[in-house]
Amino acid sequence: MILKFLRVSSFVLLMSSFHGFCDPEVSTSNDSIHYYLEQAKQKYQDNFQEALVSTQLAEKIAVENNYDDVPEINFTYAGLFYVNGNYSNSLKYFLKAVSGFKNHNDVVGESKSYAGIGLIQQAIDRHEVAILYFDKAISLIEDDKFLLSSYYFNKSISYLELHNLRKAKQFLDRSHKFAVESNRKGVLHKIQNRKAQLLFLERKFEKSKQAYQDLLSNSKELSNWEKSFAYAGLAEVNLTLKQFSQAEKNALKAYRYAKITNSYWDLERNTGILSDIYQKIGDTIKRDFYAEENIEYRDSLYNDKQLDQINLLQLEYQEEENKLLSYQKAASEKKLMIIKILFIIVVVKTIIGLVFFLRLRKANRQKSLLNKELSIKNEQLNKINQSKNKMFSILSHDLKSPMSSLLQLIELLKEGAFSEEEQKEVLKEMHMQLSSTSLMLRNLLKWATNQMENNEVNLKKVDLIDKVNEVVDVYFVIARNKNVTIAHESNGLKQLLIYVDPAHLSVILHNLLSNAVKFTPENDLIKISYAEQEKNACLKIFNAGEPIKENKITEIKTNQTKVVSEFGTFNEHGTGIGLLLVKQYLLSNNATLEINPIEGKGTEFVICFQKV
Repeated sequence: MILKFLRVSSFVLLMSSFHGFCDPEVSTSNDSIHYYLEQAKQKYQDNFQEALVSTQLAEKIAVENNYDDVPEINFTYAGLFYVNGNYSNSLKYFLKAVSGFKNHNDVVGESKSYAGIGLIQQAIDRHEVAILYFDKAISLIEDDKFLLSSYYFNKSISYLELHNLRKAKQFLDRSHKFAVESNRKGVLHKIQNRKAQLLFLERKFEKSKQAYQDLLSNSKELSNWEKSFAYAGLAEVNLTLKQFSQAEKNALKAYRYAKITNSYWDLERNTGILSDIYQKIGDTIKRDFYAEENIEYRDSLYNDKQLDQINLLQLEYQEEENKLLSYQKAASEKKLMIIKILFIIVVVKTIIGLVFFLRLRKANRQKSLLNKELSIKNEQLNKINQSKNKMFSILSHDLKSPMSSLLQLIELLKEGAFSEEEQKEVLKEMHMQLSSTSLMLRNLLKWATNQMENNEVNLKKVDLIDKVNEVVDVYFVIARNKNVTIAHESNGLKQLLIYVDPAHLSVILHNLLSNAVKFTPENDLIKISYAEQEKNACLKIFNAGEPIKENKITEIKTNQTKVVSEFGTFNEHGTGIGLLLVKQYLLSNNATLEINPIEGKGTEFVICFQKV
């Protein structure tokens, strides 16, 4: 197999990015930990036992100093066991490292741990899974050219094993680009070796031979692993071209370098090549000698691999159990959340019905008590009906958009359209939307109660910026469904106090922001800003899109009953009363409205209130 002799050199690519360690005699305990981890990094290629001792010393210091979580220690253990071929222990420590790096918000360490898990999957021939882990590592460090050169290299090897030569070449080229930009000569040598091998697999034998020879011409810069790989590849090319003498010479060189590194994977490959060469030459004694060695190395690898796969499957089973429990918990939470949402909807409808019932009962009682003053009573009833109609128009207008958005999300949740992580995010947004809508509903019901009792304007000091924030929260999810950004710019103001009826202000803001979302195209912007004048404070709401027409402005300013509603950019339809309510309440609160179409950009609504 192509991959087996890459085990040590692949992990070199990961370990080489750790740096900045200190002398333990002149540093803190934490620096001492890093010093011993650096010692382990320097020793693991030549002496596993010494590297393991150094790592254990680092762990001992961590325990003595009550460091609960040092993910670099787990990462180093994982690397040592990986190089040693103990994949079950390696996987266990890589998983611990992932958790530790996440707790420390160390995305680079987390990325390298995922890459390490990918190398384990690669080593046991689970290449599709390995590629997924490499992709996860890449997604965390998309701008780190140093590490990307390693990740794309390892990804190309898995595609070689899957015999997908096109993708293998694609990722070798990408690895080469980042290796050049980050000046990683060692990685460039490995890439050159693999490109020569790729040419061989494409049956471009002369080009493959030349590529190996070009690499070996700079042999002083190559590691023993790379020399062994290059000479073995060259021997394969010679054998294919029936250049038996040269094939024997190069295969023996590869064999000697493999003996120096004591890598079973290289030795298994090289003895197989030598056995094939002597079979072609007709030297049965040497053929049988290397064939027997090849069987020994292969049997050793097979047995080790089987044990590792069993342990790995046990770990995977435990992981799947944990995933199942997490999924069941998430499903229960999702079901409970849906029940809560449905309950809230029922409560809202009940409250609306109760308000209507109380309002009607009061009207009937007043009518029976004042029957003798029929003309006065009729006038009062007309006013009551007008207030009632206005109240439900406002409730319908202001609740329609957020409730429609919530119902759409509930339908998607019922259909299972979201992943577990997306469900959490959606439920969080639904909670925020319901909280904001609930606040809006309380304000509207308070206003409705006031309307039942009198029609007086109740001017109070109100923080305009704070009130706008509340309304923006209501329309956040609705705007996001259209990919519309609401930019709320307070211009450095912490608060802006005005005299206004709070309930009237809520109606004004809801209508203006609802219209802005309605007429803003997908993927565009709503900008909210403020301006102060000598006696007034002004709120500006700009929405991008097609500017409002002059005849529509005239209609809004002159009509006293209803404005013809137009469809929004997502075919949203309104009632035509929103801007009339805005006009009425601005007039009641001594405030003004300006509508400014801006050619080629959009429309700006400016409302000015009396400043405190």
